[in-house]
Amino acid sequence: MRRVFALLVGFVAAAFVGEGLVRVAWDEAGWLYLMTPRQVSDIDVHRLSEDGELLYELTPGASATLDGAYGDRRVTVNSLGFRGPEPREEPFRILAVGGSNTYGASVSDDETWPARLDQALPGVEVLNLGVCGYMTRQKVALAERLMPELEPDLVLVQIYNEGRRFVLEGTLDAAYDRWPELYAENFVGGERMTSASALVRFGLLGANRVALDAAVWDRTELAVSRDAAAMARLVDETDVPVLVVFPPAGGPDTALRQVDVPILDLAAVDNPFGPEGNEIHPPAPVYVWYAEVLASELEEAGHLRP
Repeated sequence: MRRVFALLVGFVAAAFVGEGLVRVAWDEAGWLYLMTPRQVSDIDVHRLSEDGELLYELTPGASATLDGAYGDRRVTVNSLGFRGPEPREEPFRILAVGGSNTYGASVSDDETWPARLDQALPGVEVLNLGVCGYMTRQKVALAERLMPELEPDLVLVQIYNEGRRFVLEGTLDAAYDRWPELYAENFVGGERMTSASALVRFGLLGANRVALDAAVWDRTELAVSRDAAAMARLVDETDVPVLVVFPPAGGPDTALRQVDVPILDLAAVDNPFGPEGNEIHPPAPVYVWYAEVLASELEEAGHLRP
């Protein structure tokens, strides 16, 4: 009995010592940084969100002149927190929801494809709700937040990114502290990493580092299922017509398998720009072509009728 008691005391003491050593010596933030997908584009105009579904968002009122692959570009965020000027009044309003391709991470405000589409359709206002790195459920959450105020007649959701959500560069610690469910989204066994024990987190994160490929695959499947559920909710619970847009580079269709929604597929149209036209952050002339194709398809299919 004494031996069992001694072993128990020894085990507890070792656990306390191990916990202390891990807390002092382990670079948990560094491990999280290496193993969490991060959004690094246009950090100057993004911020941590209060919404755990979005994680981060554009900063209302922000403006910056940023370097780009094709020269300097002007980025402005309006008072409602999306790119471009304040909304105006037109007979027909479209919300363009998407990631960095919709946001236009390579061009200035008036050169994005939503801006070009706005210019191509008289009497139609196209608002750019793109945010760099957003997955489908983040796009849906942002649309649902703004739709009551903006009252759109049509919603375009560009599908490219699906899976684990990015965390905004420079906010990793704050994001995990604020939304511990990120552990479950990013790591196998992550549901247990909300434990106060650094020793538990060390063991589980270490296992994920050893088997990183398998861990990423498992968590990606979990995240994509949430993307599908969000897309289905948007289609089923709103009276506003919803269309999906695929960029020329194509995109995953996993979130659409359970959702009956019309698709505008730029990958199915002859691309006059060659490889440059397939870039996810293309030069401004490619976005002019996007807008021409989308305007034609929207008009021909009757989607612009009130």
